[in-house]
Amino acid sequence: MHSESVDYFPLSIYRQGTKILTITQLDKLSDTILDYLMEETGAQGSILWLSDTEQPDQFVLNAARGLVQLENETPRFKSSGDDPRIEGFPLNSPKPQILNNNLYLTLRSEGGFLGCAKLTRLPDGKKFGLIELKAVEAIGEFSGLAIKNAQRLEELARKGFKDDTTGSYNLAYLSDYIEKEILKTRRYNRTFSLVGLQIDNYQKLQQKIGQAPVAQAVERVILALNELLRDSDTIARISEREIYAFLPETDYFGSLMSIRRMDDVLKPRKYISNFHKDSEDLEELLIMMASSSFPRDGTDFDSLKVKIGNRMEAQRSSIYKKLDLEEKSFWEAVDLLMSKKGHKAAEDVDGLSRHYVFTSSLIDQTQKVIFLEVAQNPDMRGVLYLGVQKIDPEMSFLENHQFIEASATRIFILGHPTGDKEEEDRNWEIPQITPVFLSDERMKDHIFILYLNEDYAYGLICRRSKQGKLLGFHTGDSTLVEKLVSKLQDNYMLKKQL
Repeated sequence: MHSESVDYFPLSIYRQGTKILTITQLDKLSDTILDYLMEETGAQGSILWLSDTEQPDQFVLNAARGLVQLENETPRFKSSGDDPRIEGFPLNSPKPQILNNNLYLTLRSEGGFLGCAKLTRLPDGKKFGLIELKAVEAIGEFSGLAIKNAQRLEELARKGFKDDTTGSYNLAYLSDYIEKEILKTRRYNRTFSLVGLQIDNYQKLQQKIGQAPVAQAVERVILALNELLRDSDTIARISEREIYAFLPETDYFGSLMSIRRMDDVLKPRKYISNFHKDSEDLEELLIMMASSSFPRDGTDFDSLKVKIGNRMEAQRSSIYKKLDLEEKSFWEAVDLLMSKKGHKAAEDVDGLSRHYVFTSSLIDQTQKVIFLEVAQNPDMRGVLYLGVQKIDPEMSFLENHQFIEASATRIFILGHPTGDKEEEDRNWEIPQITPVFLSDERMKDHIFILYLNEDYAYGLICRRSKQGKLLGFHTGDSTLVEKLVSKLQDNYMLKKQL
């Protein structure tokens, strides 16, 4: 402690410092530090950012007290070395500073930059001065040491729950970690997602080829996930056949995109050599994946797991599984859905999917209803693919396109150009809708709608018969719609946006 600080301050500050040093739970410590800073300075609001233990150059909003407007504060920022100068953070030295009537403080220990605090809103027009600067500097020295100790203890606790081979945690750690994150997420109006992976044929493979090769294959899956996911994400293996990934700051739609990336990465790693047979004969891990998000799908760990389980069951009963479309291309899947086999599969799913003879006016009306849905929910993230025979900006469902200009839904129209493709692409004047001009002859005989958002999915596929009738299939099967979107993107090398 600086000698001038010892001479300058009353004993109360050092009592507060002693109290701070006794707290080892990081969230409680963060709140206590802000309480003492506000008490000594008279500030009416305070915010604390701390370094992410998995990404030391990333600083995350960890606590806030008093009168603050969190929507105006940076939830996460990145520093360069020991320099926390970013937008809203003018600090470029370890000393506290005053700027625009706010007081800023960096928290350090052993020369390392651990975080920073911001104090705001003195009452009655008062301003921060030398006394407040000295007070927060003294409290900051105690706080830096306490935060460093608390982070070390958390790291030791994590290692005790961590598998050395895969880097995955166990159920006890994941459950405790999520419950803590729920408190923080609820306080700061954030979201997170939980992705579940379940190996449906684990026991069957174990009996067939032995425990060791199956266990090794699962380890390869976890290691692949560790390489793919962010440092801030957490992977836990809670049983032989169940793995979970915790994704902070990720909404449900974001979790679907994460599942898409996981699926791509895991495809070549699902296979196991069957050493009891020819070495070319491979067994496959049947991996089921689903996600849930807080607070959308549940407000505790158990309810989030239940939602994941329900979504997995929905996938198992999906037409996608019934028709075994996994290895089919987009157009092969369309052919199967429109076939007698597709009719039978739809009949087996009560009310979710049906085949009809459509009229052009009914399809036009459906397109308009989808656009109205997008316009009425501008903040809802989603993706909409419309397959039309010919792309024309005068199509009736585009009449009120201006109402979706601010929509969070990505919209693509696929079809043949009415004239020169390059010229039409240059002249397209609806910026919120992306035209995809195709020369594929199959587009002339098909019309489709694939709409996926955070709450539900809808798919419609129509094919014109030789007699001119529009034979159609429509569905609310979210698994089928999501996979068709993926296959469509792969078929035409479209940018992978969910």
